[in-house]
Amino acid sequence: AVVTTPLSLADVVVGEYLWAATRAVIYGVVFLIVMAAVGLVHSPWALLAPPVFLVGALTFAVLGMAYTALVSNIEQFNILFTGIITPMFLFGGVFFPFSGLPEWAQVVGWCLPLSHLVAATRDLTLGGADLMTLAHVGFLVAVLVAVFPFPAARMRRKWVRSTRESLRTVRSDGRPSSTMPRSAVRRTRAAAARLARPSGIASTGRSALVVAEVSLSVALLITSGLLIRALWRLHAIDPGFQQAGVLTLRTALPTPKYEKVVQREAFYE
Repeated sequence: AVVTTPLSLADVVVGEYLWAATRAVIYGVVFLIVMAAVGLVHSPWALLAPPVFLVGALTFAVLGMAYTALVSNIEQFNILFTGIITPMFLFGGVFFPFSGLPEWAQVVGWCLPLSHLVAATRDLTLGGADLMTLAHVGFLVAVLVAVFPFPAARMRRKWVRSTRESLRTVRSDGRPSSTMPRSAVRRTRAAAARLARPSGIASTGRSALVVAEVSLSVALLITSGLLIRALWRLHAIDPGFQQAGVLTLRTALPTPKYEKVVQREAFYE
């Protein structure tokens, strides 16, 4: 598959970015719809939450791919989950507000991208969006732009180095010799050269797939925005009475004694 694929390594990396971002935005929109349905969304600025989800998802996708490019074996991913992700949830303001943390923990928390994503999302959904919310999003964009090119460049160097090492063995006299058939060597070297070239869309089919995925993501964001706006307007409908201080009570009458509708109406009257 590596030998015959027309994709470059950078194309694969960017595809991972887009797929991770697509999944994260879908999850975020679903949670946002549930929050709106149960009345936990208190600001119309929540319509801007899906784009923030997209920025945050791309940021974490790039960071995750950067760590993947640095590790040498799968066991090192345990360090990522136990040493980075878990502390980030604890100090990122997800479960505990910053006001309840020590000062040093607050400083650490604001250095984490998750803290800014959580703060921006809360400002948009619970009310209180201001310039600070924009600053939180700006922090995520800065991290995204700074780290974006690193994973592809790092993986390209690792792949080329490992391919060269697999193509050669060293004889006792120190001269390199290929242990593979010449045709396989030529195909593998061609694939290595293709993967080492700069990123770029090389075929119309791949361009169409990228356009289709982006279009689908935009359509999903627009649809979710319209649905959230409809739910918000439904929530803002005046019921005709003041809801503050209203107490509701539901009673269940025993069926054998109040089986007929007339009997139940007589009880309530």
